[in-house]
Amino acid sequence: GKPNIVHFSGHGGTEGIYITTEDNQAQLMPLAALQRLFKSLSGTVRVVVLNACYSAEQAKVISQYGMYVVGNNLPISGPAAISFSEGFYNGLGEGKNFEEACNDAMMVVLTRNPAAADIIEAWKDGQKLEI
Repeated sequence: GKPNIVHFSGHGGTEGIYITTEDNQAQLMPLAALQRLFKSLSGTVRVVVLNACYSAEQAKVISQYGMYVVGNNLPISGPAAISFSEGFYNGLGEGKNFEEACNDAMMVVLTRNPAAADIIEAWKDGQKLEI
């Protein structure tokens, strides 16, 4: 089956996210390409986590396809991104919904990496959520 959650962990810039080519070179996947990818997954993918720097703009655009999307409005450290993921997936594993799992994730971030708390954003239907 198709995935319900897409988790991207890597590098990002204001113009898109970076993917790896077959010969292990970094290649930009621009916003227009991300839009096409996630538009085709609309109705299947429920959650997208863009664990990359400068991914909030991409998160906003992708969320317009009816998905919950997490992104970062500035560079984020590896430990802070991992803290978010740990709390988020533990919450989902306990059967919590997206916003409850984000709350769990933010508790971990605020405890271990408090400076990153204002960097992490969540979006749905083109609107920024309070998390």
